[in-house]
Amino acid sequence: MSDIKCVICARNQPRPGATICGHCSDYLETRFWRHIFAPLDSECWLWTASVNVGGYGRLADKNLPAGYRLAHRFSYELHYGSIPRGMIICHRCDVPRCVNPEHLFIGTDADNMRDMIAKGRHRGASATHCKRGHEFNSENTHIARSGQRICRECTRVRRRKGATK
Repeated sequence: MSDIKCVICARNQPRPGATICGHCSDYLETRFWRHIFAPLDSECWLWTASVNVGGYGRLADKNLPAGYRLAHRFSYELHYGSIPRGMIICHRCDVPRCVNPEHLFIGTDADNMRDMIAKGRHRGASATHCKRGHEFNSENTHIARSGQRICRECTRVRRRKGATK
């Protein structure tokens, strides 16, 4: 017998690949589906209940320390299974209220940053030069694992200054 218990009620054993038991899942799932609006002119399934300051849907869950779980994360778990520790759920559609599982993908913070930059949503994505005036081009730009663009000339200058001290 497995020692794994439901993360909500801590009594029952979860379904294979899940983190919550059938009883809790059925209860949350019923409430989840009540708060979705799927407009005909969009493929997004929009969350109609409470949202956080970032615009992401909140599904009330008194068994969690925060008192809620994010609706898009719940949708992902409902349709695909548990989310590995350290991973986040990203939106292909860039609509925070969207809970359509086809619009969601699992990734890291760095994956999310790269996605933001590729779509031009990052606040620095439109910058053509670094803050010291060096051009961001293929020869002078390093893309960090986080997705951040790093000016190679500025890096060289910093290293030279560090070597002379």
